[in-house]
Amino acid sequence: WCSTIECVEPVKKVSFEAGFPTTGGVWLLNATSDNVDMEIIRFENNVALKNALTMDERCNVIKSLGGIFCQDIGACETLDDLLLK
Repeated sequence: WCSTIECVEPVKKVSFEAGFPTTGGVWLLNATSDNVDMEIIRFENNVALKNALTMDERCNVIKSLGGIFCQDIGACETLDDLLLK
């Protein structure tokens, strides 16, 4: 069964960088934006994230870029769009 294109609802685009520290929880960096300046910042951040050799280093990069920490992944409101509840 197929719907017409008029019945399809737009999908919200979300993009996150995540890091899972050895101490538990998750560090999240929101990378969602259509802004051109944000694209440049996202590229520079991506280089820093790719240079991290361990997950804890990645978490430190996310923290330094203004990321947020959630101790409980299931209760993290930032991930509501990504988690099935």
